[in-house]
Amino acid sequence: MKTAITRKQIMKYKVTFILGRVKKQVTYEEVKDRIFLSFAYNKRLLQVIKTDFTKARWHPDVKKWSILNCEHNWFQIAYYCGINPYKEYDEPLGPLDSLREQLTPYAHQEEMARHIIYRKRAIIAGEMGVGKTLAAIIAIELANIRPCWWVGPKSAITSVQLEFKKWGCKYNPQFITYSSLTRFLNDYEGPAPKGVFYDESQYIKNSKSQRSKAAAHLAKAVREEHDGYVVAMTGTPSPNKPDDWYNQCETVCPGYIKEGDDYKFKHRLAKVEQVTMDGNTFPKLVTWWDNTEKCAECGYIHEGDEDHRFVKSKNEVANLYNRMQGLVLVKLKKDCLDLPEKRYEVIACEPNENIKRAARLICKVATSAIKCLTQLRELSDGFQYTVVEDGKQSCPECNETGTSTQYRLVDDEWEPYEDYCTLCNGTKFISNTVRGVNEVSTPKDEALRQQLEKHVDVGRLVVYAGFTQSIDKVCRICKEEGWETIRIDGRGSKSFIPGDTKSLIEKFQDKERHYPRVCFVGHPKAAGTGLTLTESPSIIYYSNDFDGGARTQSEDRIHRIGMDANRGATIIDFIHLGTDQYVLNAIKSKRNLEKMTLGEINGAI
Repeated sequence: MKTAITRKQIMKYKVTFILGRVKKQVTYEEVKDRIFLSFAYNKRLLQVIKTDFTKARWHPDVKKWSILNCEHNWFQIAYYCGINPYKEYDEPLGPLDSLREQLTPYAHQEEMARHIIYRKRAIIAGEMGVGKTLAAIIAIELANIRPCWWVGPKSAITSVQLEFKKWGCKYNPQFITYSSLTRFLNDYEGPAPKGVFYDESQYIKNSKSQRSKAAAHLAKAVREEHDGYVVAMTGTPSPNKPDDWYNQCETVCPGYIKEGDDYKFKHRLAKVEQVTMDGNTFPKLVTWWDNTEKCAECGYIHEGDEDHRFVKSKNEVANLYNRMQGLVLVKLKKDCLDLPEKRYEVIACEPNENIKRAARLICKVATSAIKCLTQLRELSDGFQYTVVEDGKQSCPECNETGTSTQYRLVDDEWEPYEDYCTLCNGTKFISNTVRGVNEVSTPKDEALRQQLEKHVDVGRLVVYAGFTQSIDKVCRICKEEGWETIRIDGRGSKSFIPGDTKSLIEKFQDKERHYPRVCFVGHPKAAGTGLTLTESPSIIYYSNDFDGGARTQSEDRIHRIGMDANRGATIIDFIHLGTDQYVLNAIKSKRNLEKMTLGEINGAI
């Protein structure tokens, strides 16, 4: 591994931990998957062991600390022994070899390609539309990264395949979706590839998910077998939580972020308190350390009536950008491309009296705030989901016997006995329920028809909505107005235009307009990543959900290289009920934290 430190190097330094001006001798012993450490008591060294090493554990029987025998911990051992594993990330990037004639990258794309080639373990945090895929293609060709695997969400892979075709790449990687990665690796028996690219790497931000574990396992195999390339590419690294960075960095280069796990990492970036409710204790986020005006004691900005002295805090969220430099290359569109700024419009749709009465009724009878909010969002889009009985089905609990085995406590022992089935109440059958829909008229529908009429000459439009029923309604309205539709959501892709997803996107982008009017309709989460839809000058958000990352990604489907700079990119939000504005405000607040982690402190403030 390029950044790994061998045991011989560690022994050369006699395992001396350098803590500032203090040097402490540490002996170690490898036992199976653990490294046992012995050292004279030192408060600072003890703190380092607890915070910077993965799965540190005290063994009172042998009076030793042990840590996991893993790449992260060897990286940190090397650092504290005076072998600087960060050194290669501080070195300047070398030049590129000559490119074939068909490849015509911008200067920032060449820099991204050099970052991949010379770092080998690298993260490209480039805003959507800066051309990360072309940079990856250049790196694959010049560094001869073959075999190579490309992992990404299904919609993004479709777009990437079009990019490989567009640039005439002679070698195509093995494309794997995140949803199938675990299954693919379980069935795979060959050697690891020379390189792996994790496109839209925010999909592996959760270290506990199965796909994140599979991604980490694959990356480790690439490093160990080939000293190969592990590259993560993302446009929305942490739209909601800055600690989402941790697992992306740990997957690419374990140990680069010094904290031993994401829990310790979060506790550095935020104030977290333990809260007890109903006998259960759980951590509660008080605030992110994103403003030096926040008190380090309470986490809030003082207003003058506090009962304790103000202690200035550190802006750890902004400092995170500096900590990741070398590993993470940040590219913002405003610094790279001469594209017009996105224009934002809000179309206010005045609710009628029937809608207002229905909204008041929902607020009155809703059993929880979440249910109330969800139903109001549905009403704003002009429908309500209902549960409808659709016949009967056999009771799965009792298998049509009407009885089931129950247990009761007799003389401190649980004894079984037969009683009527509690699921079907002894009737042997249960109701078969399906989700129904009640639709009502909403001014959003008329606003959509007006926008379709305005875009007739362009012949292309993108519409996102937050509910399945809303997506179906948008498709129906488009059809009534004479538009063909391409629908992509959690159910997959569907269109009356023939072809698979890749060919449908090609037809949407067709400048010859073989289909004169086509509207792309999707959900921001399922159809907001990896696609290029620059033939449309506008995106309409019929409704939003609370996923800030999906919103950020989906906005840039039309705002990227290839767009018509004269027409620009217009983002339109339909605001009907107050819940629409509430969701939109929540999304905007999440964007500020992301800007800080990418170094845009002024923009965030």
